[in-house]
Amino acid sequence: MLSGFVLFAQSKRDELQPSNMDPAPKSQPPTYHEPRQKNTVPAEQKWSLTQYVDPSDPRFYAKVGLLLGSVLLAMKAFRQMRDPH
Repeated sequence: MLSGFVLFAQSKRDELQPSNMDPAPKSQPPTYHEPRQKNTVPAEQKWSLTQYVDPSDPRFYAKVGLLLGSVLLAMKAFRQMRDPH
């Protein structure tokens, strides 16, 4: 009986505040949402080899030398592997 009295005596002020999970009351007009902008794909940028290769840079020649050296070394090792002697 005491718990019934406590529930009856509880005022509206003690109720929980509405949260965003509660459905909107029917008396309120629907909220306005701005239309979403269409996702536009940017045009593909064409790249050229000159963007990545700079012959005026001395490191370029060092990299080319290392590349050619490793290719020549791999060819020599492959020939030695194939040779039955």
